[in-house]
Amino acid sequence: MDTARKEADREAAEQLAAEINKEGRLAVEREKHALPMSTFHEVVKSLWDYDPALQLNDDAVAREAKLAATLVADLIAGDIPEPQGYRQAIAANHPERKMWIESMERERATLEKMGTWVMVPRSSVPRGHRPIKCKFVYRKKLLKDGSLSFKSRLVGCGYSQRAGIDFSTDELFAGVANYSSFRFLMSLACQKN
Repeated sequence: MDTARKEADREAAEQLAAEINKEGRLAVEREKHALPMSTFHEVVKSLWDYDPALQLNDDAVAREAKLAATLVADLIAGDIPEPQGYRQAIAANHPERKMWIESMERERATLEKMGTWVMVPRSSVPRGHRPIKCKFVYRKKLLKDGSLSFKSRLVGCGYSQRAGIDFSTDELFAGVANYSSFRFLMSLACQKN
């Protein structure tokens, strides 16, 4: 049963890849014969030109998204899913235990080399404060040569911080581009080709 599903998924993926390649070639041909666009609005409008062959209904989009997600997950993870936590990654019966331990050691060594933190005795933490929790997040990455890379990232659990105690609320900042700034940059890029 599993073999039949995998074969059907493989055929669907091949068909999807062939359609994507065909549409890519058609887009390149359309671009070769297109008239040059002079304004930002013409460039943006051309990105959303109606092409009946590319229009999908909601069911088709959902089906394609689910298929793509399944194919990527199977490709990257194989039959073994990524660990959801530290204990699962280092479990004695985990088949990829050695690779996860090595990736965690690389991450820690990198963070220590960069001077990310300073070790202090727990007794030196001021009264009312508590150390921020941290955890590893695990991902398998597919490299260009087809091999798998095991990535472990040590992340701070920001949800364990308390406003006004662990951080100052007036020091919060998120670097997000303003819409008008983004639009100006796109316009400038179009003008400068």
